[in-house]
Amino acid sequence: MITVRITDTSLHVSGHAGCAPAGQDIVCAAVSALYNTATLNLLALSDEGVCAVAYDPAPGKAWVAATPVRGREADVKQVLDIIGRGLRTMAEQYSDFVQMA
Repeated sequence: MITVRITDTSLHVSGHAGCAPAGQDIVCAAVSALYNTATLNLLALSDEGVCAVAYDPAPGKAWVAATPVRGREADVKQVLDIIGRGLRTMAEQYSDFVQMA
């Protein structure tokens, strides 16, 4: 089971879906793609001076966190809101494999 915890400034993904053998698990792949998209978008904001970003993409325990500069909180929140919609949809469609914390 993958557990997802998302806030206005961070995303934590832990566990493994176990939907299929490693390398063939579409649920893991989809969650990983959304995590990577969040991380890349937050890093792009960091390059623009919008926030500072820390992350660890460790399999089974990945996280990314952003510290926005004053007045740019909405930019970080927007990225995580969009990714959160995708992850909530995954949790609804694949509830045996993904849960929102």
